[in-house]
Amino acid sequence: MIAERIQDPQLRDRMCRLFNTLKNSRRLAILKLLSRRPMGLKDLQRGLWSMGLRHSLETIVDAYLKPLIEVGVVRLGGGRAELTPMGRRVAEDALRESWVFERLPARSRCHEEALLISLLEGPRRVSSLNIAPQAVMYRAINRLRGLVKATGREAIYVALDGDEGSLSPTERRLFRAIMDKGGVVPLREIMRERFISRRRVYKYLARLRVKGFIDRILQEPEVELTEEGVKAAKVLWRVASYASFDVEKPKLKELLVSYLSQLSRQAFDEDMVEHLNKYFRSVYYRPIQPYEFDELKDELKREGVIEGNPYAGYRLVK
Repeated sequence: MIAERIQDPQLRDRMCRLFNTLKNSRRLAILKLLSRRPMGLKDLQRGLWSMGLRHSLETIVDAYLKPLIEVGVVRLGGGRAELTPMGRRVAEDALRESWVFERLPARSRCHEEALLISLLEGPRRVSSLNIAPQAVMYRAINRLRGLVKATGREAIYVALDGDEGSLSPTERRLFRAIMDKGGVVPLREIMRERFISRRRVYKYLARLRVKGFIDRILQEPEVELTEEGVKAAKVLWRVASYASFDVEKPKLKELLVSYLSQLSRQAFDEDMVEHLNKYFRSVYYRPIQPYEFDELKDELKREGVIEGNPYAGYRLVK
């Protein structure tokens, strides 16, 4: 389910723009200052100076504030900057888990983030990760050492028919060793029981392949999250979920309407929140936020789908 969502172009674009915005220490410093209170631009500049970050107002606005505004984390009005409701949640996670964003490449296409999030549901074969070309994915896996690990990649050698008279003594001995194991042997087992050096094993295996006595099958590796990787992936997916709320609205409205259609009574806010939280916690590892629920409910009312109020409850419009 998560892997499928990550492939949605609209979600990927929103997610990537948000992640790249957060992968900047000065923007995180601004979020830290604004998480305390809204600030005028001069106060914000002084706050950054107190952190040893000396920039002109023009640089602060153009290089650091504007990207935060564009992704919906900060709003600027009357010369004052403040966090949006979404921005408050994003800042909370980004500041608490800043190490995650420090580990990721800046100004990237977010293949690493997409890979981490996709693996939340369990190990995957590289070929099943429809995120980017396989060569790109292998580079991403390499950059994420410590957060992901590849397992199961190995070569298996299969013995074929042939006239052993054409083999050298060493080739014949190695070939028979493979035959004695049933004719199908992983490379690690050949190496474990080798009678010559590792370098020479590779040399004679290559000769046997050229002569058509054995074949090699490369098993595709599986990629999975390490313990640290699970923490990082959950943080990224939780942060991404705030940015993807607009993309998810049709699905969430559908869930809410379906729930109300099954009731023979009015539903109150706590009932609807509890129902939506089953989905949110299972998919995003977090509860729905009050501002998200209010926005969802208000839109359904404006669209004439539901009617009611917090005191009398809500129902579908007949």
